[in-house]
Amino acid sequence: MKHNQFFQFSLLLLFLVLSITVYSQKDSLPFTNTNFQVRLDTLKIQSIELGNIKKWYENSAMPWIASLIIAFLTVIINIIISRSTRKTSVRLVERQIESSIRTAGLQFNSTLNSNNRQEWINEVRHCTSELATQCQLLNGEFQEEIQSRENKMVLYEKVIFNRNKLLLLLNASIETHNNFLKSISALVMILDIHLLNSQNRIRDFDNIAFFRKIRRSY
Repeated sequence: MKHNQFFQFSLLLLFLVLSITVYSQKDSLPFTNTNFQVRLDTLKIQSIELGNIKKWYENSAMPWIASLIIAFLTVIINIIISRSTRKTSVRLVERQIESSIRTAGLQFNSTLNSNNRQEWINEVRHCTSELATQCQLLNGEFQEEIQSRENKMVLYEKVIFNRNKLLLLLNASIETHNNFLKSISALVMILDIHLLNSQNRIRDFDNIAFFRKIRRSY
């Protein structure tokens, strides 16, 4: 039994070896001294190579590259927008500050001008009142039977002082101011005549008419 199995196995092994040998001889080419010429079509090779080359956007890394580019552009755009917004905010703040300063300056100047004008009006009124009072007192000195030249000169100096002060306070280019200054000049001229003729009485001077004229001019 064992010999028969061994014999069968040996035959099967031999059959396999022979089969492999036969098939190996059929597939092998006999060695010959034949020369072969190979011709290559360069155009076809180039077309094949070009066909096998992938385009740049077909690269597998393109999604990552596109993401990086988009992220970079986003950062740049945000920086530009933030700078533009900051510059705009700074300009708005500067304009608001300038507007506030301008408004405060106008208010200050308006208040100052108002105060100065009121002070100017008060000063003009005071000088005019002083001048009129001194003129009236000086005219009374001229009417006295016993005249004191010293008193007349003191009063006259006060008149001249207030006259000069009014010349500085008033503007001769303004019609009303000019008329008032002309009236004062006429009054001082009359006082000068009185001082030159202080030995004689002056009875023809109408004080009421003169003060009415000053009041209309002012």
